[in-house]
Amino acid sequence: IWTLLPSDAPRVAGVVAPGLERALAVLLLCCPGVAAIASGDELGLLDGPPRRPAAFEGGRRSSEPERVPMAWDERAGGGFAPWPWRPLAAPTAPPVSRQRRDADSLLSLYRRGIALRRSASALAGGSAVPVAVDGGTLAVLREDRF
Repeated sequence: IWTLLPSDAPRVAGVVAPGLERALAVLLLCCPGVAAIASGDELGLLDGPPRRPAAFEGGRRSSEPERVPMAWDERAGGGFAPWPWRPLAAPTAPPVSRQRRDADSLLSLYRRGIALRRSASALAGGSAVPVAVDGGTLAVLREDRF
């Protein structure tokens, strides 16, 4: 199983340079095997503010950022009925409904990548061979097994 970050880590968009999450999405979806995408990473969401100072986890105070729910649409509550179980943070990425309509959105990139994985036999089950290149570039050749 391949993932960009563990599910208990901050979201990808918050720890990489702006725009790099697109390159990482392509890299993840080109890896052989299972690609696991943490909820919200496909939208470019950031984490919410740290949990309330009084929150405890395992007997200690938590100051970790909270993974807030993704907004499904632009209505109050992000499309949850009546409200999400956790508060939505200030919008850090357009909601799912808007990203579905935008061909250049991060969500659309993930959807195209997933469709390509399904249709290209080299990505669906082929081999991955590292390719030596200059300039600090990572390159992997994906080949069909047959």
